[in-house]
Amino acid sequence: MNATQDDVMSTAWPLGASHQGDYTGWHKKSLALPFRLGDLPLFTLSFQGLAFEQHFTQRPLEPPTLSRLAQLSVNTDVLLLRSQPLTQPLKRLAVDGCHIRYVSHVYRRFFVDLTQSFEAYLQHFSPKTRSTFRRKLRRFEEFSGGAIVWREFRAAEEMTVFYEAARAVSRKTYQENLFGLGLPHSERFQRGLVRRAGQDLIRAYILFHKDIPISYLFCTVLDGILLYEYLGYDHRYEKWSPGTLLQYLVIEHLCRSGQYRVFDFGEGEAPHKQFFSTRHVPCADIYYFRRSWRNFLMLRLHAGMGALSQVIGRGLILIGAKDSLKKALRRWAST
Repeated sequence: MNATQDDVMSTAWPLGASHQGDYTGWHKKSLALPFRLGDLPLFTLSFQGLAFEQHFTQRPLEPPTLSRLAQLSVNTDVLLLRSQPLTQPLKRLAVDGCHIRYVSHVYRRFFVDLTQSFEAYLQHFSPKTRSTFRRKLRRFEEFSGGAIVWREFRAAEEMTVFYEAARAVSRKTYQENLFGLGLPHSERFQRGLVRRAGQDLIRAYILFHKDIPISYLFCTVLDGILLYEYLGYDHRYEKWSPGTLLQYLVIEHLCRSGQYRVFDFGEGEAPHKQFFSTRHVPCADIYYFRRSWRNFLMLRLHAGMGALSQVIGRGLILIGAKDSLKKALRRWAST
């Protein structure tokens, strides 16, 4: 079942916990509704509103009804539930006397159960895949002169070194050069790194070829959950699978440390997230707008563009051009 359908249906909550909490964790912030055609950003509409940002594993199973939000939304134009787990069908657009509920995206949120041993984690893969991992590690070790060098960064005083190394990689990636989705390049982000690392909220990783950084992974951590935020690798080293190797090494480290419960791949369904994950939860991003013809037409336009993007993507897959196009864009953006 995919995000193009008007009705979406989830499976049961997979974490084995009963979540009966209420929605008391709303925070004021600037919200955005991006309009895209496939991966290409077109424009973004911005709003002032309230967002509920508690991690999906700590939420009630059911999104709040429109009537429950009536009091909350008195002085707010937009409310946003991001990555809300689903247990029942939701219409893409639902309207009551005061609100429009808009389900902008539906996706599977992938994660790794870190409470198991690393050996148990590897059993999620086929024997052939486990053999491929060993071969890639061996080849990269030989390529690196006999040792695989990678490092975890978590202390405030380590953030400058991490940031400089990760930015050296990020500026070479197609994600940054085409879509502006690399590790943020700003003094504000750097200051936030130091501040959050001082609160023990950062886990960041670099894979090196000898002394050259070639892949980075950046995560935030809270209550035993690591949230994947940024990953990138130098495409000149693509044949050595540096992104895959770093992800493998980090998950091994996290499983063996016994300090964490979940590695959460966040929003989206990139192939590597599904590949490395052990479980997933159906989630949705849900906006609640004030009822008006302007808002209704705006949301219809957004939904229509999303449907068009899905049609284009399926068409590229049918003619066998999607992977080739992605590879060509990566080579072009990395030159």
